[in-house]
Amino acid sequence: MFPISSRQIHIWRETLNDKKYLALAYRHLLSDDERKRAENFKFSRLRDLYIVNKIKQRLILARYLAIEPETIIFGFGGYGKPYISYPVTDISYNASHSASEMIIAISLDGEVGVDIEIIKPLSDLPGLVQSCFAFEEQEYWLKLPERQKLECFYHFWTCKEAWVKAVGCGIGIGVDKCVLNLEKEGSYKRLPENYGSYEQWYYQKLFFGSNLAGVLTVASKDFSLLWYNLEDIR
Repeated sequence: MFPISSRQIHIWRETLNDKKYLALAYRHLLSDDERKRAENFKFSRLRDLYIVNKIKQRLILARYLAIEPETIIFGFGGYGKPYISYPVTDISYNASHSASEMIIAISLDGEVGVDIEIIKPLSDLPGLVQSCFAFEEQEYWLKLPERQKLECFYHFWTCKEAWVKAVGCGIGIGVDKCVLNLEKEGSYKRLPENYGSYEQWYYQKLFFGSNLAGVLTVASKDFSLLWYNLEDIR
């Protein structure tokens, strides 16, 4: 069993390109539903990325659960957030991918949310800011130098998306209602009603380099991050 302690969050990362051999060698680990969904992809590259993503999740979680990866059963919340249905466990996890980048966050201390996004130009950046950001966030963004605006958008977006994924509510709730505390890095200022106090949630920026934005959100500020490379799981 892979060791994890309370107040630890494990982050696993991998680039999924050039892993077609895994899609071929470990396809049998997928559930019937996962195989059916894989067949719905029109392009083989996207299908292989999906399959490798699911295989990696099963291989990693099986280490923590001490069972065979194909025996893990996933359930899904009302908005599609996956959780471990079998075996019964205190482990919670969340995964994110963007293009060929993938990360998984694992915790013993309640729900976690993680989001990564490849930073790339957007055709209507001001329009996205207006629809996705609260008024004070828009004001902050508008005052930034032009060279900082794209990266700031992705940082704000991943902070919001990571919280949405942690609580499993879906972005339809309105990401503009998930508001960052611009005076206190790592904390939120307002959240949608019926999801508890904003004071219980914290986010941490994940540093990957200049072309990838990432954020982890948890219901605690007392935790340590441990990083692992998915290349270690084959």
